[in-house]
Amino acid sequence: MKTQPSIKISPNLSGNRPIHVGISEIVVSEANFEIKTTLGSCVAVLLYTTGERKLCSLSHFLLPQSPQENIHNNGSVYEDKSKGDNFKLQDMKYGDRLIPRQIRDLKNRVKKSDTIYAKIFGGANSPGYQKNRLLANIGNKNVALANSILEEYHIEVTGSSVGGTSARTVSYVPEQMKANVYEMESEQLFIV
Repeated sequence: MKTQPSIKISPNLSGNRPIHVGISEIVVSEANFEIKTTLGSCVAVLLYTTGERKLCSLSHFLLPQSPQENIHNNGSVYEDKSKGDNFKLQDMKYGDRLIPRQIRDLKNRVKKSDTIYAKIFGGANSPGYQKNRLLANIGNKNVALANSILEEYHIEVTGSSVGGTSARTVSYVPEQMKANVYEMESEQLFIV
């Protein structure tokens, strides 16, 4: 069964509340509409433009690679395997599926002359995961995959808040071009 991805477009019809980005979701926002997510070992990739029309896209993925297939194109480039809008929604929890889809979606919304930049968040390594060989260092693996895909698409990473053991809440307003990152363990707020 094929289904549509969970891509939300702001403005949020529920008022001025932040738009929450859940696992396997991509949210596109512009102007002064805040988007927000909460992360542990998961990773959020923020793509944004700095031109006249400030547009951003925030995705949230759980695991680095889909077990179904190696999606490298001859071992070199990550591909958007979604074939238009037809793909399995459960595949979107994997960074190797979600990030290429996110990049394609944002590129379709901006001018060809606009440069897309990125910020990466999350990827905490929970001490409780270290005993499970499949989840050990999963945060580091998620961050490495995000960096790898962005590099292959020639998208510059301008900031990050990754690693450690603390969960984070991230919020971003395109007009301000700053991400607010609240690290729960240290109870500190950072601007990225």
